[in-house]
This record gives sequence, structure tokens and C-alpha cells, in this order.
Amino acid sequence: MENWPVRDMALRAAVAVITLIAVLALDDRPLALSALAIGGGVLIAMCVDQRLVIPIIVLLMPLEIGARLIPLFETANTAKHGASALNLARLGVMVGALLWTLRAPREWWKDLPRTSLYTPLILLLALYVISLANTEDTSGGIREVARLVLHLTFLLLVPIYVRDRQTLRWVLLALIASGAIVALIGIYQEMTNSYLWNEDFLRRIGGRRNATFVNSSYFARFLVITIVMSAALAVKEKGRLRQALLATLGLAVLAIPFTASRRISVSCIPPRR
Repeated sequence: MENWPVRDMALRAAVAVITLIAVLALDDRPLALSALAIGGGVLIAMCVDQRLVIPIIVLLMPLEIGARLIPLFETANTAKHGASALNLARLGVMVGALLWTLRAPREWWKDLPRTSLYTPLILLLALYVISLANTEDTSGGIREVARLVLHLTFLLLVPIYVRDRQTLRWVLLALIASGAIVALIGIYQEMTNSYLWNEDFLRRIGGRRNATFVNSSYFARFLVITIVMSAALAVKEKGRLRQALLATLGLAVLAIPFTASRRISVSCIPPRR
């Protein structure tokens, strides 16, 4: 515990330096600078109450469109969308991991959950790394390894930060709130025949809606998760919260056909000509 003040000072200094560099680099990109300001607020919220780390990351998960504001790591697969390989949720995972690293106790391994899953996860990561030797697309393979590492990091961060029933409740409500918002966006897109991004590609494949996601199928998956969680919580909740959960359930059910995702067997809407 005696090392916390020193680590907190190091964190503040790092944030100050990063902010200064970003302001100098992005002074001619107001949207990116605004995104940085929001990111700074998120970081501060995570530092003030670390129970907010996972709920905030969950809130950021649908905002793949935010990658358009990140002027780093554009790759062959993402550049055509005008986006970075990083997105806001991945940045949130990195920030959460950084906070834990700076504040972890000396015997940090005791803070990790005890589980037999570590062995298969390590083997999976090793398989990804070994496969780099046999791939023709080395940069693409490295991106896949990095993506897996971030997913595994998030898997570890959940039990590290979610230690009580109230925090778990915040996580679930953050997920459902995100689902309600993107469902409304998807419904609005269908009513107005509009898109937020990736419009040319989605129109060519039949006018599928994607809300804030790069891919309509990702949008559909998120809505399915929203439906399941809303229905599960609505069984036990009462009053206004139960009404809100049922409303979210209805919005997600209404929006999901507009994704026309074959993976959820709702591709019954004929393509627009």
C-alpha cells in the first residue's frame, strides 16, 4: 500500500505527457481531439472508482465507429473504412490493464483469479504465435495475435475488477443500455434509409443496417446478447427497471431483422434493389 502514492504520481505524469503530445499532434483534427478529451474523462473515471472499469469498457464495445477518430495503426483491412485497427473498447482494455499494473500489489499473482483455464489459454496463445512461422501474411498474423492477447487480457480483467454483486449489476446494465442505444440507431437507419459509416459496402450487399458497428453481423450478435440479458433480468426485476428492460428487449427484437444476418437466421428481409 505504501507504493500507491508513487504509482499514482507516475500515472498522472504519464497522462499529462500523453495529453500534451496528443494536443500538439491533433491540433488540426478537432474531432480526434474531442475523442481524446472524452477518453481522458473515461480514464479519470476509471482511476476514481475502479469498479467502473469493466462497465465503461462494456459501454465502449459497440462504438466501433470511434476507430475513425484514432489516427494510429490503420491496416490493410481497416483503412478502407477509414478506421484504425484500434477501437475504443480495446483502448479501454489497455487502460484497465495499465491501471491494474500500476496499482497491483507486489505479489500480484495473488490478485489473479485461480482457475484451470490458464493452461488451455496459454496453449491457444502459443498456437497463434507458432502459426506466425507458417503464414504468408505476417502483419495480418501479428494483428490476430494482438487481438487474441487483448481478448485474454479482458478475460482476466473481469474477475480482477468485478468483485461484488453491485459491480456485476453495473456491468449488466451497461451492456443492456448499450444495446438499447444501438437498437434505436438501427431502427432510425431503417426508417430513414441512412448509415453512419461503411455505407457503400452495406448498400452493395442489400442495405443491411450496422448502427455503430463496422459489420451488420456484429450488430446482430450484440442485439442477441441484449435480448438474452434483458429477458433474464426482467424476470426478477420490478417497477420501472423491469419496464425499461422489457422496452429494451422490444427494441432489440424490432431492430435485429434490419441486420439481415444469416448467422441468426433472420435473413427473411429481401435485399433492396
